[in-house]
Amino acid sequence: MSVLAVIAPQADDRLAAAIEANFGNGNHFVLGPGQYVVYTPNLTTQQVSQVLGAPGGSVGRVAIFRITNYAGWHVRDLWEWIAGHLAPASLPPETQGE
Repeated sequence: MSVLAVIAPQADDRLAAAIEANFGNGNHFVLGPGQYVVYTPNLTTQQVSQVLGAPGGSVGRVAIFRITNYAGWHVRDLWEWIAGHLAPASLPPETQGE
């Protein structure tokens, strides 16, 4: 199981559509414009890149990283989403509001 960060320098409708098409049904979390966290039970970062159409820039500039640890200050929903998709479950960091 993998939780991956998909980061673009800015919002891009092509990337947003690819994320929704391939990681819908609660398998992605929108951090901000062009910034996503996605869950996949069996794909590597390279495979996710291919699934999204990133090679060659067809969804704009994007970088994909596997999340193995995390920290920061963000909304509780993000930390709960990540903790719920990582195995073993870990405690979420502090939160900012709701």
